Amino acid sequence: MYKQLPVHMQPALYSYLHHAYPLSVMPEHPHFLPWLHSHYIQWSADPEFFNHLDEHIFVNYYQPMHTHHYNELLHLKIITADLLIRMDTGTDLIAFFKRSIDQGDYVYLFLDEFYLPGKAMYRRHHFAHDTLLFGYDDEKQVFHTLGFNHNYEYGQTDIGYEPFLESYRLADRSKAYYTKEIILYSLNKDRTYAFDPQLVMESLEDYVLSRNSSERYRAIASPNPHVYGLKVYEEIVKYLRLLQSDSTLYCNIIPVHLLWEHKKMMVDRLGYMKQHRYWSPPEQLTARYQEIEREAFLIRKLFYKYTFFLKEDTSLLEEAVAKIQMLAVKESLVLEQVLNELHGKSIVF
Repeated sequence: MYKQLPVHMQPALYSYLHHAYPLSVMPEHPHFLPWLHSHYIQWSADPEFFNHLDEHIFVNYYQPMHTHHYNELLHLKIITADLLIRMDTGTDLIAFFKRSIDQGDYVYLFLDEFYLPGKAMYRRHHFAHDTLLFGYDDEKQVFHTLGFNHNYEYGQTDIGYEPFLESYRLADRSKAYYTKEIILYSLNKDRTYAFDPQLVMESLEDYVLSRNSSERYRAIASPNPHVYGLKVYEEIVKYLRLLQSDSTLYCNIIPVHLLWEHKKMMVDRLGYMKQHRYWSPPEQLTARYQEIEREAFLIRKLFYKYTFFLKEDTSLLEEAVAKIQMLAVKESLVLEQVLNELHGKSIVF
């Protein structure tokens, strides 16, 4: 038998797979774009990262609840790996995941990439990494999955049933609670979502003022001590300074990639708001934000050049630091104008 659910290979965001996977599925929902452009404004940096440089998430988009735990446009079903231990044989496990796909569910779970050909960590390092199953082919004896390949490119990788079982059963799930979760999700097409200008304004204000957005969601979870908004720039600079002082440290490319990705998302949002007549930003303002996005992309290229090709040249980090500090000032000025425009009642609710 053969089954493949629809996926989009170029999600709006892919810095972290826990964002990329839902965003690879959700474009099939008729209300995806209003939802997308109402979110992913605020971000935060976890200072605890500096005590766990190799294994702690540093900079990420802020969400009151994890996308895989609550999402207006998805049906979510959460089970645990412990529960599936009751399935004694590999045949039972394979059948369970295939049946889930047959019923229209994408399967989000963690596999040890040490056992997966085509992955960067194959036979090099044990790494329990999130994976999305979206199809299978019994003739080829493979699952169709999404993720990063050995070249760190996002896209489809086929995993044989035997390597899949090995990587699933031997994955170390003791370090983080979320590695124990298996989440089945499908589109909830009964739900609608309208673009939320009020949420956009509140999120932009939190971002510009570096307010701790988690303070407003105490009913969901205790506030966290992260750094928010424009002050995240300072945390990224702190990380690059740390790399300058010790070239043996692992270079985490995600914070600098997310810096660019965040600006791209902001530019796309301005375009969406203009296209759908929620607000017509002045051309000069849009052009300034587009320039910010281009400069962020150049910073990303600079950091990649250091990380992958010229790690002995710390002057590249110094240049990146200077550009990041300048970018923070530029974005602050542009967003001040954005908020002034929005508070001027030129936004349509």
